[in-house]
Amino acid sequence: MSDLSDAMQRASEWTTEMRQQGAASKIRQVEVRQWGVDNEPSHPVLFVASYYDPEQGLTDELVYAARVHDWHNAGYRAWQQDWGPEPVECPHCGRTVPAAVRSQPVISATAASPVLARARPRPVSTLGKLYKPYYEQLLRCNPSIRDFIEKRDSPEHCYRWLVELDCGCVTDAVTVGHVAAHVAMDELRPSDCVFTRYLGESRSGVSTDNVLLFGYGVSWKHQNWSKGFAWCAGHVDNRPLREITEWVEREQRPGFYSQELERQLEPFASWTVMLSCGHYESPVVTELDWRPEHGFREQSGVARDGKLPSSMKDCRHCVYMRRVTGARSIGPLARPKVSKPPQPPSRRTLTRRLNAAEASARALREQLAQVEQETVRLRSERDQAK
Repeated sequence: MSDLSDAMQRASEWTTEMRQQGAASKIRQVEVRQWGVDNEPSHPVLFVASYYDPEQGLTDELVYAARVHDWHNAGYRAWQQDWGPEPVECPHCGRTVPAAVRSQPVISATAASPVLARARPRPVSTLGKLYKPYYEQLLRCNPSIRDFIEKRDSPEHCYRWLVELDCGCVTDAVTVGHVAAHVAMDELRPSDCVFTRYLGESRSGVSTDNVLLFGYGVSWKHQNWSKGFAWCAGHVDNRPLREITEWVEREQRPGFYSQELERQLEPFASWTVMLSCGHYESPVVTELDWRPEHGFREQSGVARDGKLPSSMKDCRHCVYMRRVTGARSIGPLARPKVSKPPQPPSRRTLTRRLNAAEASARALREQLAQVEQETVRLRSERDQAK
């Protein structure tokens, strides 16, 4: 059995389990996707089933309770207006929503502010040059589904926007995935998508040097991102220090030679952790045999050479993760490819073909006449022999 068919079979089994358990199911979403560029699971989604689908058989009250419970467990990401009224407490577990969270306004991402209206987008050629290396690498990394990627992610299926973030920055953005969303390109707004990456290498400021790429149907195993948020690096790098509340997942990494330390480093453990603010952070590095029950040290930083790790970690997302507050449509990233009708042959070409055909016909008539003469001769000889 191939990897893909095995994954699809497992997804079907988990979906059946989720549907059978109804409101009691702990499974919220089942996805099968192809891993993309730089080993990031961002493109494309081959199968998806959600706890919130009508097939789950939930009442509106159960859906709302589950939405609220998942929302506060994920660290109070953006509350979506179509989920219902923003809650004061969780109907499922009774947890009270902090007043600081309730005071944050739910901002519509369709408004165009005066700043956004005055902003000038970069030339389409500039955005095309930034998008081309990403798209070409995406094709190289996924040869088995090349046709799918060409339909979903080709420049002809991308749309350009100017977006404004809640920090005041305005920048160019590109959306992909309108085919999967079953809408027109200009109807798949950045607020309906999840931020996936920068286009380009600059980190000096989102409003001047970077282009944001938004994708429809994007998710990660340990997700910080919600629809309508993006990464803005145009700010002072003053990251708040947060307490590590959960050591979520551990992976063993091989040793390597450090150019900075000029020596070989031993294998180590890389952790994904959850911070007190609700954000996931990785990697947090520890010794191979260290576990949370072994204790921590007071200073923050990386633990190597037998040192205990810190129970604190600075959070990048609290500084750089910003909400999209407005979006202005610009146009397609590339013109759709139009197949040109075949040009009719010229008069000279038709004349040459006709002359060749007539010459061939004359030759065939001569051969036919010779065959008929030979037939008459043979018949005459046979009659004389009788």
